Parts: sequence; C-alpha cells; structure tokens
Amino acid sequence: MTESDLNQRITDLHTEALALTNEILDQGRPSADQLEQAELISRRLKKLQSEVSSGEDSLKAKQNLKLQEIQRYLIALVALGELEEVGLEQEISRLSAESFKLAQEAARGKRSWKDLEKRASEINTRLEEIWPEIEDADSGQSVLLRQAWTDARLDVGYVLSGGELATSIRLHHYLQSH
Repeated sequence: MTESDLNQRITDLHTEALALTNEILDQGRPSADQLEQAELISRRLKKLQSEVSSGEDSLKAKQNLKLQEIQRYLIALVALGELEEVGLEQEISRLSAESFKLAQEAARGKRSWKDLEKRASEINTRLEEIWPEIEDADSGQSVLLRQAWTDARLDVGYVLSGGELATSIRLHHYLQSH
C-alpha cells in the first residue's frame, strides 16, 4: 500500500468521523446504529495509527494530526453516547462535546449570544477547576485529556468572544463543511 493510499484512507475516516459527529450533535443523542458506526471508526482508527507508526517518518506528523482530530471526534461521541467511561475522562468528554455544540450554535446563529455566553461561562469555570486534575493525570491519559480540554476552551472562548477569537480545529472543519 502506498503512502498516498494511506493518506486517502485517513482523510476518508476523518470525513466520516466529522460527519457522524455533526449528525449526532444535530440530533442531540446518538442512535444505536450511530454508536456502532463510532465503534467501527474507532477500530479503523487504531489500525491506521498502527500503519502510520510503521510508515515514513517525514509523513508521520501530518498523518498523526489528522488521526488525533479523529480521536477528538470520538471523545465527543463517547460523551454524547454515555459509553463506558468514568471520572475525569467522562467529564472532560462531556464538557468538550457541549462546548463544541455551543460553538456550532453560535456560528449558525441558532440561539442568542447571551444564552450561549451564559452556558459557555459556566463550562469555562468548570474547565478551570479541573485543569489541575488533567495536569496530574498519568501520561497515557494526559495527552487526550489535554486535547479535549483545549478544544473545549477554544470553543467556549469563541462563544464568549462573540465569535472573535480563533476557533478550534474541529469547529473550523465544521464551519468549512456547512
């Protein structure tokens, strides 16, 4: 398999994960079929991660960025689907998914900025409160927790700034697709 084929498979999975995330966020709760689809994406992601790790070093950084974005979409889906997760992972997943939804609603003008800012402020406060726990998390967990936390902070920052601050990568991709 060529690097071009691998890149295309990564792009296809990214597109599929983004579409599924947006579909679920629009409905509010995932269906059983959508949760099954998320599990399939997760398995395909693991396989692609393995292929990338054994691939050409010069391409790994870009490929890993795409794979990390897919992983963040799956984290949001975990929160929305209430899959088996507990503690800090579950909370940051929920906050990250809710922040993403607020930012999407703000960007689309679905609700008043004032309503969105109120909830974004509450989420922002909670994110500040749990940051020390994320810093103390073991290194295996820490990277994903920090990524989800950062995405959430960027999304609430976007809402709190009235759309003036930079967007998260996931919100940027969402805005490009809509």
